[in-house]
Amino acid sequence: MHKTITSENLHTLLIVEGIENFIYQKVEILQIAICDYPGPVQEPFDYLNILENEIGKPLTFDRINAFQDKLDLKRDAWKAESLSVILHIFNDDKSVTLNDILEELSSFYFTNINNFGNL
Repeated sequence: MHKTITSENLHTLLIVEGIENFIYQKVEILQIAICDYPGPVQEPFDYLNILENEIGKPLTFDRINAFQDKLDLKRDAWKAESLSVILHIFNDDKSVTLNDILEELSSFYFTNINNFGNL
């Protein structure tokens, strides 16, 4: 099993200099979506598991979007907001899953961790 990026790792990517813009944007979107989600969810892996349990696999743009559209905004406004935010992480690429994106961020972080210097 691969190492999975943590919230602390996401924070590191937001403060370190020289991170590619597309990585930075995905990290920022993921962090906002996790913070917006109702309930005690802090880690990207937990967020992914919660969404998989509620929406099912695979977590594609279309599947997340369809689930979000069915939510009652009076009852699930923060959940809908979180899903609205996370949809931006796909950047109009409907061929990838949220799992793929989390794996991409994890791979980037753990491949480049030694290049981040002292924080």
